[in-house]
Amino acid sequence: MRIAYVSLIPDPGHVVPLVRIASALEPQCECKFYVAAEAEKILASSGLEFELMPEVLPERANFLLGRISVTRPIYRKLFYNRYFESHYYQPIQHNGFKCLPLLSDMLEHYRPDIIVTDEHLLGLAVHLTGHRLGINVLQHRSSGSNQQCQDLQPYARPTLPVQIPLTRILSRAIGKIYNITSRICNPHKFAETQKMKIEVEQQWASIIKKKNELNIPPKIFTTGIAVLEAKHLSQQIKVCEDIDIFGPLPPLFNDSPAPEDADWLNSSLNRPVILVSLGSMVSISQKLARSIVEAGKLNGCRILWISRSNPIPRNYQDDTDIRHVAWAPQPALLADDRIKGFISHAGSGAVQEAFWFGKPLLCIPQLWDQPYNAWVIESLGVGITIDKTDFSTPIISDALGSILHDETIRERMKTFSAEIRFSGTPEKLFNYMETYLSNN
Repeated sequence: MRIAYVSLIPDPGHVVPLVRIASALEPQCECKFYVAAEAEKILASSGLEFELMPEVLPERANFLLGRISVTRPIYRKLFYNRYFESHYYQPIQHNGFKCLPLLSDMLEHYRPDIIVTDEHLLGLAVHLTGHRLGINVLQHRSSGSNQQCQDLQPYARPTLPVQIPLTRILSRAIGKIYNITSRICNPHKFAETQKMKIEVEQQWASIIKKKNELNIPPKIFTTGIAVLEAKHLSQQIKVCEDIDIFGPLPPLFNDSPAPEDADWLNSSLNRPVILVSLGSMVSISQKLARSIVEAGKLNGCRILWISRSNPIPRNYQDDTDIRHVAWAPQPALLADDRIKGFISHAGSGAVQEAFWFGKPLLCIPQLWDQPYNAWVIESLGVGITIDKTDFSTPIISDALGSILHDETIRERMKTFSAEIRFSGTPEKLFNYMETYLSNN
């Protein structure tokens, strides 16, 4: 079977799940990736064959992602979401649409049996491209969960009846003020943004019209914790009925820890090590960083913190029990028995890796699907969630103590880890694709 994997969103959260699928099926399938140029580093380390399309991310993409991660939810709804939409999502879609003719030529030349594409944002556009070429398309939902199917998120706090409509009215009013201000202060940039918006809307109108004319609904599947949610939390959530769900796939082992990191792990074997990784695009406050470090100290832990920038408070910079690294192979570290727990933002990939290696989680979710994933972790009894806006050193210390020493939490995580490891997901996924191909 020849499979083409496509992602016009070059974020690791969308590309890495496809790499996991390809790596799991590689012995039985020939594969090739077609990704935006920003994903080159991810594919180069995978050992899989790939071709690059032009870049799609806007200028200051990392800044925009960092800003939205530290903006409080109410301010995101009122102020930042509109700005983020026009300066991040809109350019990605605009640039992604420009890639479609080149992608079509590449797929025409490769002639795969199946296209597996990331569902997010541009999945439907790739679906129609494949249909025009006479190639079957499967869309992969990168979140790996049932989060998108919830009418009301299970972690959501109660709101007043007027709060939601009032927020929408205020958001629209603020949006109009923002547009007027932008038109006056920077008319050239405003005109460019409006032109791009119109072009994106026209593209989507054309795509949706074609989809309705063809009447061929996309086929969607996901790999992740959705399978655990459906089995153990079905009374508390709405299980997605429009997608096919599979368990997590084996994490990617492309690298080993650096020698200096391995030496640090070996330097004090009688004390537990906590791995901290709060996402590659996330900005955190100094207060949170200090509370995490102090909580580790109170629990007698050593901390290995993965972050692009150094979050360690100044007075702990020379502490040999606290180590910061800009990058490290997270799966290889979670597989290490010396790592006893994981402080995470509860991103989909991090959660799946924690389950695979049986590491209890202290979740500090930031945005998007992360609060839902953290709720699932807590509901399954394999971790604890901390609110990023309401915390203190004692709160984090107590939670850290629980994931280190609560045998109920640790044993439940081991049970779920065994459940997903021996579920045969790669074989089931291969059979699923074979059946889909034979039926279409």
